Amino acid sequence: MTTGSHTISRKLAALVESLAPLILRVESGRQHPATAVAWAEELAVTTHSALGDGEEAELGLADGRTVRAELIGHDPGTDLALLKAPGAGLAGPAWVTSSDLRVGHLLLALARPGRTVRAALGIVGALGDGWRTGGGGRIERYVQAELHPPPGFAGAAVVTEDGQVAGLLAP
Repeated sequence: MTTGSHTISRKLAALVESLAPLILRVESGRQHPATAVAWAEELAVTTHSALGDGEEAELGLADGRTVRAELIGHDPGTDLALLKAPGAGLAGPAWVTSSDLRVGHLLLALARPGRTVRAALGIVGALGDGWRTGGGGRIERYVQAELHPPPGFAGAAVVTEDGQVAGLLAP
């Protein structure tokens, strides 16, 4: 007989395995490792602070390859950066588009601070409407993830239990 917790555990492990190819390691001038998430073909999104002052970075892919990526857009006010990595074979995940996310839902943070994907488990601690960041950027909606990730999770994908990306983990 399979217990409920065993079933949940197996589903979470399968979710991590299925999303692992979308989680990328960011190698830049920063001292600390960071993560990016595949956005669409040739594009990845990460936190602006993950890049330091550089215009270029390298992305570590799930298959072990490292590819060059160019910064093509950034917004320090919201701490977001968009990277272009030609030839990386990236494909984007499904992003949360509905308001079905509620306080108490399970979340995973998925990062690749090294060669392998890492996961941290938590819950939605709070949801909020628009606000201004300390850097002056405007955020339309935020998800507060209650989890305690180790170093290297800046830019990690915050994922719902059904595999949709709800956002990026801020440093």
